[in-house]
Amino acid sequence: MTYNGYPTYGAYLRSKNLQIAPVLTGKAKAASDREARWEKDMPAYRRLRNQGYQPPHIDGSHALERDATTKFEIESGKAFPGQEQEVKEAVDFFEQGTGRSVFSPAPAK
Repeated sequence: MTYNGYPTYGAYLRSKNLQIAPVLTGKAKAASDREARWEKDMPAYRRLRNQGYQPPHIDGSHALERDATTKFEIESGKAFPGQEQEVKEAVDFFEQGTGRSVFSPAPAK
């Protein structure tokens, strides 16, 4: 079957200067969205690592770099904007009470 002398309907539409683009759905859209996020997250993760921090994962590193104000926030993966003093007090309280760093692994049971 031909469309006004064109082998496909898409070829016919392109001859009319209409652009045909695939619609991403499901897994393809999720992968595309993830890659778009990583455009910001990968360089932010690299910058944080170069500064000596260890973010828990690449995803969300851009937001951590932007919002986190303490090492604890960066390495836990959760920023608490506007609560820098409270975070520092909680870290100090934990370390004084347990005698170990919040960054050390939990002791084996």
